[in-house]
Amino acid sequence: MKLRQESKKLLAAFALVLATSECRQKTEESTATLSKTAVATHTATGRNATLLAQHAGPAFAGNEVSYEKMTPCYVAPKAKETGLLPNVWAGRSAQEEEARLRANDLWREKKLAFFREWAEVDPKAAIEAARNTDRDSITVCTVAALQGWYKNDPSTARAWVDTQPENAERTTYVHSILASEAPEVVDAVAWEQRGQWLSGQLSLPGIYAVISEQVSQWSVIDREGAVQWMEAELAESIHRQQIVDQWMVGQFSTDERFADTTQWLQNYAQGEMRDAFLLSYVKQVVNADAAVAKQWADLIQDEKLREHASALCEENANAPEKE
Repeated sequence: MKLRQESKKLLAAFALVLATSECRQKTEESTATLSKTAVATHTATGRNATLLAQHAGPAFAGNEVSYEKMTPCYVAPKAKETGLLPNVWAGRSAQEEEARLRANDLWREKKLAFFREWAEVDPKAAIEAARNTDRDSITVCTVAALQGWYKNDPSTARAWVDTQPENAERTTYVHSILASEAPEVVDAVAWEQRGQWLSGQLSLPGIYAVISEQVSQWSVIDREGAVQWMEAELAESIHRQQIVDQWMVGQFSTDERFADTTQWLQNYAQGEMRDAFLLSYVKQVVNADAAVAKQWADLIQDEKLREHASALCEENANAPEKE
């Protein structure tokens, strides 16, 4: 019972991490919805797509992005039908409307939604424009465009990312397009494709945090697939234990999953990956029951890892009980 209660505490902690990710995703979804209401599904009609191409493309030739240049995406329905661009919004000039949006933090939302929707129509033009916008907005605008591109054509969006320099910016691109899609709607085949793509990103700075998130989500749909990927790709990674630790947290998300993971680990073939899984397992149960954790620690074959796991058990066994 004590272990089960601890498992629930771990679940609560993990749920908080997931909630943060979901909150970010919902914010992006609401931004897109806000824009779609104004745009009236420009991707569904040739006229609106033409308007976007005629007015938006040339508008981004310079470095400054103004609301007036973004007008084609946010004009009133009647104006869209006639192809005319209004100069006022409820009696306000374009400059006044831009100032109002900036003052109410709406400017950034509309700007990013614009790039996201433009990329659904003409991804290469949207990407080019995003990378030529004002210096402080290049990354966020490119990310928005990539998300729109990935929505309609994941393979070519990933291919574009692969052409970028191996730096932190590319890591951001990888994370942003993967995070733009709810993990529960990705099936086992699509997860395998994601895994193949991630295999080519392992040298990127900070990528282990992205991989930790991805394999944890992957395991909910297909644990064996995620485990096989880790076995194949993380054998030589200096971040292997960190990724496995994060993955193991997800295996404690429910009592049923905890019991299933325990049975699974008992039958897992001996080797370096099993030692990594065992150490992560010990880290999860040691606070609940140090004696039980020590039994698992003794199963680790690697001497250094076993000593580390045993030290954790001893430390927790000697720690005063919390009231």
